[in-house]
Amino acid sequence: MDNEMPPERTPVDEFYWCIRYLNKIKARYPDDQNTTYKRFFEILQTCLEERQSSQEDLAAYRHREQQMVHNVYTQMQALFINEEDLFTEFKSFLLEFSGATQQPR
Repeated sequence: MDNEMPPERTPVDEFYWCIRYLNKIKARYPDDQNTTYKRFFEILQTCLEERQSSQEDLAAYRHREQQMVHNVYTQMQALFINEEDLFTEFKSFLLEFSGATQQPR
C-alpha cells in the first residue's frame, strides 16, 4: 500500500551504519595518520555522550537534541568540506536517525 510507513530504525541499524561509514572513512584517508577518522569519531562520541547524559524534561531534551544535530551537522560539513559524497551520506543518516524534517541551518 502507498500509505505504509518504512520500518523503524533500531539502534542495531544505526550501529551497523556507523561501522560501515567509519570503514569508508578509514579507506578514504589511508595516509591521513587517522586524523580525519579520529575527528569524525570524536564528534560522534561527544554527541552520544551529550545525548546519554540528558535527563531533562522532554521539551528541554528536544531543544537540546536540535542543538546537537545542528552542531554535528556543522562540524561534519567542515570536516568533509572537500568530500561531498561523504558529507551527503552522513547528512542523510543524521536527518533520518535524528528524526529531523529538514537539514540544520
